[in-house]
Amino acid sequence: MLKLKSFGPAFGQPDASPFVVKAMCLLTMANAEWENNPGSDSRKTPYKKLPALQVDEAMIADSETIRYFLEDKYAIDFDEPLDVQQRAQSRALIRMVEEHFYFCGLCDRWMNDSNWVHLKSLFFGDLPPVIGPFIAKHVRKSVINSAKGQGIGRFEYDKMVERATHDLVAIENTLGQQTFLFGDKPTAADASVGTALAAYAASPADTALKQLVLSRPVLMAYIKSVEAAIYPKS
Repeated sequence: MLKLKSFGPAFGQPDASPFVVKAMCLLTMANAEWENNPGSDSRKTPYKKLPALQVDEAMIADSETIRYFLEDKYAIDFDEPLDVQQRAQSRALIRMVEEHFYFCGLCDRWMNDSNWVHLKSLFFGDLPPVIGPFIAKHVRKSVINSAKGQGIGRFEYDKMVERATHDLVAIENTLGQQTFLFGDKPTAADASVGTALAAYAASPADTALKQLVLSRPVLMAYIKSVEAAIYPKS
């Protein structure tokens, strides 16, 4: 039985991390037998991050590596319907969302005090009162530094939202009138893009980035399609 190391449900999503939800979707798309292990300690994974997939004595870390593992193990191709050009577009969309839009959402969650109060309660609320605030402050600082190192965290908030808007327009234009990014069947890109959009549409605070997603009917319909088709069934 495959065991997925995860944070746990949050804000109406199966997990606090869109990358964990992505892994859940890939496992569902592969028709794999797996179980979820919420509350896992990311410090015990190879890259000190979640998700990670426990496979017997081995641990497969990183959502993209999990994708390749599943394709190899089950002899499947998540992008089977796509031609060469579409595969290239899929790769570009995944990278845009995971290396840019994701960090916009990260900033919205961790640098925005209205969201941070909810995250602090979710991730650190069960810690002893003596050390809890200290650990929360340390982790928050580390996450913010990573966002600044990536670059998005250096922008003013309105500039960050402006950059995110261009990503959302690109996703809308790719979708057109289609149910999923490349037609009527979900592919690997949907497991990345749909889960990221859903995560930030479900942010606990009513921020400009959240409203940016909620105000776009095409994207909201797309999120519902992704959730219905490839989210894990509870």
